[in-house]
Formats: sequence, C-alpha cells, structure tokens
Amino acid sequence: MHSILFVCYANVCRSPIAEFVMKQLVKDARLSGSFRIESAGTDPDTDADIWFRSKETMDAHKTPWEHRCARQLLKEEYGEWDLFIAMDYQNMDDIMDIFGDDPDGKVRLLRGTEIVEDPYYHGDFDRAYKEIREGCERLLGELTVNSPRTF
Repeated sequence: MHSILFVCYANVCRSPIAEFVMKQLVKDARLSGSFRIESAGTDPDTDADIWFRSKETMDAHKTPWEHRCARQLLKEEYGEWDLFIAMDYQNMDDIMDIFGDDPDGKVRLLRGTEIVEDPYYHGDFDRAYKEIREGCERLLGELTVNSPRTF
C-alpha cells in the first residue's frame, strides 16, 4: 500500500485540493485499496475547514471533497507515511524543520522542481488546481509503474 501525505502551509487550500484530486484519480484507476491519502499543514489553521475558494474550484472541476479540519504535521508521522508531498520550497523547509532530517528521501515537491504557488495570495485557484492535478497525475503514474514502493 502506498501512503501519501500532501503538505502545505495552512492545510486549507493546496494540500486539501491535492488530497481530493489524488483520491479521485486513484478511485478512477480502481486502485483505492492500494493507497492511503491525506493532507496536513506545517502551520495549519487548526479546526478550519477547506477554504471556500478551494471548495468552489473542486466543485467546478467535479472533484468530490468532504468536510474536514485542518491538521498539523507531526514529527512522529515520519515513519507512518511513504511520501510527504510539498507544494513549494518553503513547505519543504518547514517539513524538514518538523522532522529534523529525511533519511529515507520521503519529502519532495509535487511538481518536481516547480512549485504550486499559494492561491490564497494570488487568487488563481484554477491555475493551482491545474498544476496540482498535473502533479498528481504524474505522481500516480510513477507510483503505479514503479510499484511496489520503489519510488
């Protein structure tokens, strides 16, 4: 089973979009039983639901989502997940601050060397959704081609 934790700053915009996009891609590929997918934040607005603009964007792209509370990434989670997928370099730095190290190479950007800018600040949620979807499609392809756990 592959376990993926998507991580952004507040866990209300980008990482929840990635969580639900990936869940839908996995479901469409009939691989739901082979994946555990969630999201967290490095400094979340705990107990906050997904940002309304993120919900509207997922609705517009027909990506199902469910209400959930933002949550904090915890140091002890390092051993619980195969991958920690960050949206930008600051998220990666914050993840490393939490973990202290990444001996197994589990922390990486969703889009290789490109970031997904925070739509909370620039307002272009459609662009963020597109970038997240492309990154999730690429990640799913890598994981299914290189299965099991040779990524």
